[in-house]
Amino acid sequence: MALDGTEVRTRQEVRQQNAAPTDEERHLRNAEANREALEKIYDFYYESDGSRKPDASRLRQLYRLMSTETTEYLNEAVDDEDLERLENIPGATVRGQRVSNQERAMAEYEEDIAAYRADLDDYEAELDDYDRRVEEYEARPAPRGRAPVPPEEPEEPERPEGPEDNYESLVNGDYFHVINNNFSVRRSQRQERARRLVINVRTQDAALRVAHSLGDLFRENGVSPYLHEFKVYLSSTPDDTRKVKYDKIVVYYVTADDGDDDDGTDRIGDRLVDTIQSVVTEEDVVDRFAPFYSSVGPGVAWAEEPKYYIDALKNSFTKTRSNIIAKVIKESPHVPDKDTFVSWVASAMVAAQIDPVDPHRHVPPPPGPPPPDTDEEEEADDAEEGDDEASEPDGALAS
Repeated sequence: MALDGTEVRTRQEVRQQNAAPTDEERHLRNAEANREALEKIYDFYYESDGSRKPDASRLRQLYRLMSTETTEYLNEAVDDEDLERLENIPGATVRGQRVSNQERAMAEYEEDIAAYRADLDDYEAELDDYDRRVEEYEARPAPRGRAPVPPEEPEEPERPEGPEDNYESLVNGDYFHVINNNFSVRRSQRQERARRLVINVRTQDAALRVAHSLGDLFRENGVSPYLHEFKVYLSSTPDDTRKVKYDKIVVYYVTADDGDDDDGTDRIGDRLVDTIQSVVTEEDVVDRFAPFYSSVGPGVAWAEEPKYYIDALKNSFTKTRSNIIAKVIKESPHVPDKDTFVSWVASAMVAAQIDPVDPHRHVPPPPGPPPPDTDEEEEADDAEEGDDEASEPDGALAS
């Protein structure tokens, strides 16, 4: 089945064959959802005659268009005690995504400010020399020749602003990464094994229930070594108007090293899904996701982690897909209809080694040497787990 849902039987035909949900029905549902999302994107960027809408800034909205929804999720707030209980999960380290971003920005700022101070010392010395040369210049009889040029004053770097700790970050809302200290799969061993689950829940209360159930798995011997971390979006400020991402919770894990995936099974993923579904009801979840994920049950979907399958796909799952679609839009001032747009996006994804039948998966090249296991790369890998919404493709459109 392709991205556009062609060459598949209708949902009714599938149900007539087997009343229970099947992989075929699930694939059909995924294809229909992907098609619907791409048609929505086409309508947002193209006129009815196929000409691209002129506002270049619209391209910057693509990631949010694909990843956020209007929701009641923030209607009821959490509080500091809820965050404290999360921080007290045994075997876990909890850090806010914006807090981590601020720490990295401050580290860069400290380097920049040290360089600025050194440049300032040089500037002051050059300024003294300039004053001396001005005095000499003015003491000359006319014509004096070319006047001394003053040195350029260095520009002081701006101190970054952001939350200093988790509790400060909770006020405006943040993804809180709950990192499993027992995770034992090195970066080089995650190639073609790293996956993610996304969970769309209706309330923060449901999100906390899921979070604590996942935290319990940090102590389950058969699962914990493969469960890297999860992140959950929480806020202590009620807000009934703000859009929030579909994936209120994201779970990062790797398949077991006993060949599970060779026959299409994934016992780690199955255990995670069972755990999630054991603490929520149908009323707790919202069965909508960003496009190209594969649904595995009400409110839960999965995908492969792109950077562990295709070297060129360094960003998060939705960011890699939105960048590909943005490139199609940027390079296509005229797309005659939705079918053509869907076809061109599918071709672009195939070129990026994304599976055209199951676009939550990838078609990796023949294996090469694994990446080295270094502390620096491990830190960078963790830093990339968050979807930083400030990093989006260039908004300029080709003429």
